Amino acid sequence: MKIVLLPVASYCLLFFGCSLLSSREPVLDFIPGTYIAKWTTAFTEARDTIFIELSVREGSGTYLITRRTYMLYQQKPQYKLVHWTGIYNSGTKSIIINNNGRILSFDPANKEMKMGATTYKKL
Repeated sequence: MKIVLLPVASYCLLFFGCSLLSSREPVLDFIPGTYIAKWTTAFTEARDTIFIELSVREGSGTYLITRRTYMLYQQKPQYKLVHWTGIYNSGTKSIIINNNGRILSFDPANKEMKMGATTYKKL
């Protein structure tokens, strides 16, 4: 009886151990990367690029975010570069940017990120 229990116990330990390792949130794997968006109004043309990378170490939930914006007005274009730091919130599956309170939400199925009303496609 003890000989039968050992393989069964080993199998159960292996099965539950593997299921715990695979319970990682898919959004966390999707977040790092480059996202782009474009829009045009009557007076401007804009192109926006956001780079997101893990800040310190995996599991910290802290990300470095760099935003590059190109704005072409009816006159000459303007460029802007800002750096932000954000914290991942596992409850909402989003990043809250510390510098300005903006929220980045992610949709891995459609390869998109949203910041407010603007939708960015992941490259």
